[in-house]
Amino acid sequence: MPPLLDSAKTVAQARAPRRVINMQKSRTTSAMTQRRLPPCICCSWPGLSGGGSKHFSTLSGHGASEGISEPESPEVLDDYIKKIKIGNITAWLLRDGTIEIPLDKMFPSVTASDWKPFTKSQPDGTARLSSGCVLVQVPRGDKYYNILLDAGLGIVDPPYMPTTDLRALLLRAAGVTPEDINYVVFSHLHRDHTGWAVMHDSSGHIVPTFPNAIHCVQAKEWDFWNSSDDTRTRTRFHTFLTPLEARGIVSKHNGETSLVPGVDLIPFNGHTPGHQVTKLHSLGQTAIFIGDALHHTAQIQKPHWSPIFDWDKAISESNRVALLTLADSESARLLSPHFPFPGVGRVHRQCDNSFTWKPDSS
Repeated sequence: MPPLLDSAKTVAQARAPRRVINMQKSRTTSAMTQRRLPPCICCSWPGLSGGGSKHFSTLSGHGASEGISEPESPEVLDDYIKKIKIGNITAWLLRDGTIEIPLDKMFPSVTASDWKPFTKSQPDGTARLSSGCVLVQVPRGDKYYNILLDAGLGIVDPPYMPTTDLRALLLRAAGVTPEDINYVVFSHLHRDHTGWAVMHDSSGHIVPTFPNAIHCVQAKEWDFWNSSDDTRTRTRFHTFLTPLEARGIVSKHNGETSLVPGVDLIPFNGHTPGHQVTKLHSLGQTAIFIGDALHHTAQIQKPHWSPIFDWDKAISESNRVALLTLADSESARLLSPHFPFPGVGRVHRQCDNSFTWKPDSS
């Protein structure tokens, strides 16, 4: 199967005058950090809030002292755990919270009238973004590779509260403990995607939550956010990421990487300099975990709508089109941590070259 970006580029060039844009190699990390950093979802700026739930009870045992909680009933649990299959690969979609953002703050260049076709279920002008991650289980003999795609909001200095306890969700969904995780793949290093990477131990020290996991990130992403005091502060680098590096459990990738059979990491920058997506493929079926390549389902029909969070809007738009083109051509399911939970569905190209979104019905 051809690499995502090369395949997407071929299809996109054939159907529309667009191309996949990658960062020019001549653009150094220093030059990249000289541009004004856009806000991210985790930043403290007016109009953003966390969306809590009334359906939680405090956990007894791990996490209880820190106010983390888990769903009480099976009915509510369905709003936080969803299982799907991609061939022989099992994916558990996990939600650990909700982030509420006024649309006019998130997409300042898009007018209220332009939003009307997309906001029938959100007439108050607020985007309610799911937050979470995906546990991927790939068979290896009579066992599995346990791979966590992104790490949600977390328990240490979380950008929004309350959150569900990801450790409890992993156990409830698949009987998996943090020690069972083999890999953690960061789509990028914004705090709502790295939160559960660390926790407090019994002495109050910050330690890796997944001590046996290799944490995978694009080298460009790591180098960018570790390049200045401003970028390190923005990502709380020394809190969330330095403990991983100190333990020797960070793997920095340069370009496309096959992690294990059926799991490919593919650079897909624009939202951040080293953003990546994860492609899952087995028995002729494909799914793509998109990270923050898209934040809102409206961007499927309007890929030129870039949120204020995107680092390079031109690159982000071009790569969104390439991603949607590829997903349509391969009938791949998209897995989104920010679309309404569970955030799974397919895109379809229309006669006018626009795209539509069809969420999974089951």
